[in-house]
Amino acid sequence: MVRLSRQQQKVYDLWVQGFMGKQIAMELGLNAKTISTHKTRIKEKLKVGSDYEVFKLALQPRPEGTPDKKNVWLWSEVKVKRRTTRRRGLEET
Repeated sequence: MVRLSRQQQKVYDLWVQGFMGKQIAMELGLNAKTISTHKTRIKEKLKVGSDYEVFKLALQPRPEGTPDKKNVWLWSEVKVKRRTTRRRGLEET
């Protein structure tokens, strides 16, 4: 199970919705470099090497019996916006 800090969770939620780094920075009132660092740390915690793999994991269904806590994050139920699905070549769930 992967646990993220509150700030990383906010970045992740916006990221998988299709927001770009600068948009996330503006939304959260942070520097774009800080967002880049958060994205890198999120990928390290997930043990993935690309943004595509993060999106793939975000689209996986939540297994039965998984507790519904904010920090139980890997099986996010966030839907990816259509523009992101086309650009990334992913299917909307």
